[in-house]
Amino acid sequence: MSASTPRSPRATMTASVSFRIASSSATASVFSIFATIHGGVLGALMEITALAQLSITHGHARMPRVVDVTVQYLRSGKPLTTYARARIIRAGRRIANVHVEAWQSERANPIASLHGHFLLSPKEEG
Repeated sequence: MSASTPRSPRATMTASVSFRIASSSATASVFSIFATIHGGVLGALMEITALAQLSITHGHARMPRVVDVTVQYLRSGKPLTTYARARIIRAGRRIANVHVEAWQSERANPIASLHGHFLLSPKEEG
């Protein structure tokens, strides 16, 4: 991109969507016998957060498809309310690059992060 070319508004847009896992009798099975959140549940929470962020921000005809994701488990997730927030790093016409962080009591201390690439569907005409 040259210095005279303006940046696409899609590449600089910032918005956020958040989800949380809360402990209750219905969700007790996501915790193992060691009182930690299963890594698959944590990864799914972050992936869903990324997909929801893309859907809300870009309004595509269909849900984006996962190209690849990398999950980093930073510390054990305890049986506490867990939050996740997605940030779109860059979104082009076909591929979006998204970063997600999950945390519990303090956002400054994430328990996991996800970096993923997602295939975007064409926007609806209308």
